[in-house]
Amino acid sequence: MVDSGITPNEAVTLLSNKLHLEVVRRTILNYEKDDLMPRAWRSDNGREAYYTPEGLAEFYASWKLLHGDFISALPGFSADDKLRLAPKFVSYARRIAYELVNLNLHNKRAGEALDMLEILGSGIDVIDRSDSYSSNLALIFGFAMAWLDYKKAALEMLKS
Repeated sequence: MVDSGITPNEAVTLLSNKLHLEVVRRTILNYEKDDLMPRAWRSDNGREAYYTPEGLAEFYASWKLLHGDFISALPGFSADDKLRLAPKFVSYARRIAYELVNLNLHNKRAGEALDMLEILGSGIDVIDRSDSYSSNLALIFGFAMAWLDYKKAALEMLKS
């Protein structure tokens, strides 16, 4: 790692060695494009890119949701079960996670957070506006909380 940040090659190595994800540079670029992690800082000429540990932790959190690793923790599911989420859905969960952090709702009761999510989600098209709207909000809230937990875990693994 250089003083400016983590280069793309170093990012691939850290993701492999510290977070146990085998990825290539193109995958990281795709995650940036799909708003699953923050964009790298780029030099004026655009030839050099640098990531932060927090950005790599967000990559990890989004990867976990995209690849369905969380499903085995739910009642009635096993490690063999997979539920792959669409990148647009994970990006939305990431945005909601940031809103929860910004509003400091992640430490409050779930009901209060769901009330706020209804307000936050009012203009977003990812959620189906059917009779199951409340259950969809609960679902997206759960994914946002899982995303935050994965990000926190990744930051701890990167420190070790």
